Amino acid sequence: TGGRAWKVNGLKFFVQGGNWIATDSFLLNGDSERYEAEVRLHRHSGFNLIRVWGGGLPESDHFYQACDEAGIAVFQEFWMSGDNNGRWGGSYDYPFEKDAYLEMVEDTVLRLRGHPSLMFWGGGNELWPASKSPPPVIRAGLEKTVAALDDRFLILSSMDGGYDGLNMSMHSDSFALAVKDGPYGFLSIDRYYSEPNPGMTNGSSVTVAFQPEVGGSSMVRLSGLKRMGLADSGSYPGRFDADTPDLWSFHKFQGYTYSGPDGEERDAIWDYGPPASLSGYVARANMACAQQYQALFEGFSAKAFGPAASGGKTGVILWKSQSPWPALRGFIYDWWLESVGMGDGVRLGLGGGGRWKAQLD
Repeated sequence: TGGRAWKVNGLKFFVQGGNWIATDSFLLNGDSERYEAEVRLHRHSGFNLIRVWGGGLPESDHFYQACDEAGIAVFQEFWMSGDNNGRWGGSYDYPFEKDAYLEMVEDTVLRLRGHPSLMFWGGGNELWPASKSPPPVIRAGLEKTVAALDDRFLILSSMDGGYDGLNMSMHSDSFALAVKDGPYGFLSIDRYYSEPNPGMTNGSSVTVAFQPEVGGSSMVRLSGLKRMGLADSGSYPGRFDADTPDLWSFHKFQGYTYSGPDGEERDAIWDYGPPASLSGYVARANMACAQQYQALFEGFSAKAFGPAASGGKTGVILWKSQSPWPALRGFIYDWWLESVGMGDGVRLGLGGGGRWKAQLD
């Protein structure tokens, strides 16, 4: 594959996972029942791993206990991200209280190392360049602490490859999982099966065996839209995501416009015919998501452990599989735990954790 691969108990382990942000943005609803339900929904979809994203926080013990019991592996990142660690914002000197940070790292390793679900550690999300992010004293502390207290693998960043990624000369397999992550929008379905790195600019010229983030749009059911208070007016985005209602934008709506096989602009909602009502729009969005994410996971799975020249893969992690608040982007179930079209597609693409499945290609 030309990239990092994994074995668990001596057997090849093809990672098929979801990115976890937090169970609740205000940390108010994280009881054991909530964690068990969320982890169970991941397992039901066919995921075998959850990445606890470095832009969030280590989770409560309830989460790891639920993963232990469900047989879900955990990729645990420490709380650093390129969004505020200097790459795209913030400061390369962050975290500023370095001694306190490293004390919390030690506490976290001691707290989590006994969980069999914990598969490996990550230094943070999209950290780069290696000489600055994480700061040298933090990098040394992370490496020393994990080596002294645990025997699991530590990868320092999820993605390097230069400022925006994709530069293979600035990628190191010993530092980061991938030279580029994404893309984060809808693609023409055929691209997941035909392209080595679907939707990636110059994707045929780079090697991305392990993809820590890919995905985007998601839609709640009509019942979920009502719970969010977004159905009262009956309004919804127009074709090519025009005139998106302000409240939809506030809830991070991500559209359904994509480039078709011949390069023309398409709308995945209108591919099913123009919606005549809000309920019609929501139904079409859920169908579009189901087809999109079935193809995504089928396409990546079809390349499992294949040669690098044809885009061989060792793993893929959906961006994202759950949301810490009622949102309109990236979730296999809504904030009230109702399954949605993205979840339907993931389950179809992964066979719902079953042993056999037929593929669309």
